Amino acid sequence: MSDDGVWVKVWPEYVGVGNANFTDEPTGTYTENGVNYKYLTVTGTQSVNFDRVGLADVLIVGPGGGGGGSINSDDGGGGGGGQVIQGQFYFALGTLAIVIPAGGAPSSDALATSGGVTTIGTMLLATGGGAAGGRYQKGLLGSSGGGGGGYTAEGYLSGGPAFSSITGYNGGNGGVWGGGGGGGSGGLPSGVTGGVGKSSSLDNVATFYGAGGAGATPTAGGVNSGDGGGGTTSAGTGGAGGSGIVIIRVVV
Repeated sequence: MSDDGVWVKVWPEYVGVGNANFTDEPTGTYTENGVNYKYLTVTGTQSVNFDRVGLADVLIVGPGGGGGGSINSDDGGGGGGGQVIQGQFYFALGTLAIVIPAGGAPSSDALATSGGVTTIGTMLLATGGGAAGGRYQKGLLGSSGGGGGGYTAEGYLSGGPAFSSITGYNGGNGGVWGGGGGGGSGGLPSGVTGGVGKSSSLDNVATFYGAGGAGATPTAGGVNSGDGGGGTTSAGTGGAGGSGIVIIRVVV
């Protein structure tokens, strides 16, 4: 139990372990509740070096899925990227590669592409959101957000399921690992929005990541947002999914 009387979970093997330290130039520093932090924001593929073993807080966001498109119908948005928000993760000495892939490609009249996998070494990963369906196609399963469904002559298909969530025109909101569900098929009703994703403030700014792309709104997911791409309106190409991001925070 902590000093303020709140019960917290502590991994037994890490009792007494101090704070990790990275040697990379920090993106920023701040003080919260009397504790001084520095953090590193990674927006592309690079490495991070730890010169002291110990614990750090980590946010990992997978890329969003691509939005759907077709030649004559509105389509659903891509699923939001999955998130791992890990407090007090143990890092050993050494250099770890961080890989942040681009978001999933959109569709013009076929199945879009699901988001890839954001990784820190081989220890931590966050997989991407599900692809939205094109004409006559269902959206795909995402680790967090499922892609919205496409159009058929009989109506609109439901979105792909989301992790620990239900299926439906919105593809479902993300479950344990965050991530917003993909937007529903644009025409039923038009412009159905996806899930909002999940917020993190490891860089001292509360930001939502992994929102699902909207149906019939072919806007690309923002860079390093993990947002899904929006689906096309009537005809054309959907929006691409947004790339992922990594933030590592240590006590100084």
